[in-house]
Amino acid sequence: DAETAQQSLHDQFLFPGGKRPIQVKPADQSDPENKLFIGMLSRKASETDVRELFAPYGDIQEIYMIRNPDGTSKCAAFLRYMKLESAL
Repeated sequence: DAETAQQSLHDQFLFPGGKRPIQVKPADQSDPENKLFIGMLSRKASETDVRELFAPYGDIQEIYMIRNPDGTSKCAAFLRYMKLESAL
C-alpha cells in the first residue's frame, strides 16, 4: 500500500541522475484519497520508471508527470492508485 511505499521510498530512493532522494507524500493531507505526490524526481525519470518503482505497493490507475510549458520535467509527479487503501 502507499503507506508502505512512503515508508520505504520517502527520502530513501535516488533515481539515476537525481540530486536528492525522492519525496513521497499524500497529494492532499487534509483530504485523504488514492493519490500521492512524488517530488525530487530526476529530470531523466520517466513515467515507466515511476510505475516500476511504485507498482509493488498497489495497482496504479494513472501517473501524471508534471512538466514545464516547453515539455521539460519539473521533477515531480502525481500517482493515483486504483484503490483508496493503496494510498493510505
